[in-house]
Amino acid sequence: MKHALLAASLVLIGGGAVACGDGGGEAGSETGGAPTAASKTEFCDAFNSLFTDVGQLAGADGEAPAEEELLEQFKKWADTMEDVGTPEGIPDDARAGFEVAMQQVEDLQPEDLEGEGLAALEDKLSEDEKAQGQAFTTYTNETCGDPLEELVPSDAPS
Repeated sequence: MKHALLAASLVLIGGGAVACGDGGGEAGSETGGAPTAASKTEFCDAFNSLFTDVGQLAGADGEAPAEEELLEQFKKWADTMEDVGTPEGIPDDARAGFEVAMQQVEDLQPEDLEGEGLAALEDKLSEDEKAQGQAFTTYTNETCGDPLEELVPSDAPS
């Protein structure tokens, strides 16, 4: 179950959302949004913290935490990501995907974490939003590494 929970986290971050904002700018700028000058280390530490924190919520037997706990962790993570922002030079489509993901978490409800809820969220996306989500996932994997690789060895059963 722990592996499925982590995979759901990846889907949430990389794919599902309703777009928000217009690309963001420096914190406090006229365009608002998360900062755009985070160091790559700050960004990656904040980004990868979700996977570590969600993994720690799972019981020793791999049982998933309650939806309320998971939702609280997602929202805490999104607040951190909004405070940290993205590094300078992030491609525009990846930045848009970041904003899509942050809006996704803001709008997330406990029932979205049940059954096929996360997959249903992705069905609501436009093709552009899906492409932006994929660009964000690609950017984070290239910049920060694959967070699931450390937590779920490639030879581990899922």
